[in-house]
Amino acid sequence: MNKLLYPTDFSEIAEKCIDYIETMGEHCTEEVIILHVIDRREINMVARAMSRYSTLVPVNVEKEMLAKTEEEIAKVAQRLRVKGIAVKTRIEVGIPFTEIVKVAEEEGASAIVIGSHGLSNIREMLLGSVSEKVIRKSPLPVLLVKR
Repeated sequence: MNKLLYPTDFSEIAEKCIDYIETMGEHCTEEVIILHVIDRREINMVARAMSRYSTLVPVNVEKEMLAKTEEEIAKVAQRLRVKGIAVKTRIEVGIPFTEIVKVAEEEGASAIVIGSHGLSNIREMLLGSVSEKVIRKSPLPVLLVKR
């Protein structure tokens, strides 16, 4: 497992994955690709809500989400680099599980390290679990980190 894909939503369980990645980095992992997927459905939902309930000009939702994501992903990257692990970061916009599987293939990852639950259990019940879909769709091994 010399190249890991680490999709993160910056949740508590996603942060727990970093402990496993650091341990693997000490033994066999040469590079980690940190991926955050901005969910296209959330961008559309927020933009619609803003235009419906606000007399103000709606801000560029995607641009703001991207800026916040860049800040958060840089923190994670720095944490891994301090441990001597080579890091590449990617931010994609789309449907999370689809983008995760696509990026894993594009990057030639050996495995995916993902948390069992993301930011919102309610949202997962409504939309389906990203980690479950990644497990079912990925041709690569998936390390699922539980709470």
